[in-house]
Amino acid sequence: MVTGLTREQTYGLVKSYQNLALQVGATTKEIASVATEYVKQGKSIKDSLILTEAAVSAAKVARVSVGDSVNYLTTALNGFQLAASDAMSVSDKFAALAAASATDYDELAIALSKVASQANLAGMSIDYTTALLTKGLETTREAPETMGTALKTIIARMRELGDYGETLEGDADINKVEQQLAYVGIALRDQQGELRSTEDVLDELGKKWDTLNKNQQANVAVALAGTRQ
Repeated sequence: MVTGLTREQTYGLVKSYQNLALQVGATTKEIASVATEYVKQGKSIKDSLILTEAAVSAAKVARVSVGDSVNYLTTALNGFQLAASDAMSVSDKFAALAAASATDYDELAIALSKVASQANLAGMSIDYTTALLTKGLETTREAPETMGTALKTIIARMRELGDYGETLEGDADINKVEQQLAYVGIALRDQQGELRSTEDVLDELGKKWDTLNKNQQANVAVALAGTRQ
């Protein structure tokens, strides 16, 4: 019923499910269940098998539930508008960062779920966003939801977006953000008056951070993140 295929065609999928189950060390029932969830999302049979392999493999590596793994990958792929073929690469990024830092696969995935679509709209790549989140989680040991929301707030304040609900504080003022960045020699807009990529602005700020005095650092930090975040 979910696939829209005939009974005979659906039975033909069983062999694919069995082969994939052997490959990733899962049961055929688990594979069929995950594949069905992706088909419900509107994925083709081919893409559902690719996504299922990535989700189930990730669940084994990260020791999270298959359901959580599906949600993590779905949020990341949809947020950054990536194809099904990128699923395994995204999972590998989570695993590699978790192995190289004091954070976990699921912490990073949860944090990213809070900010993925906003980061993409702001011109930030998934690599840059996960790198920021990893360093933030490793340094502060805050809850992943808090870290993802904090980065979302920074993006919102830098781009004067008022549709983020409670993450955007009432004192957000793009003029204040722009002024504080200008004081330290960083432009928030390009020569045409358009907002620059948030990734480019943060990268430029990061390179200058150690050259700023304490007052400059404090003023820029409050302008970008507010007092709560």
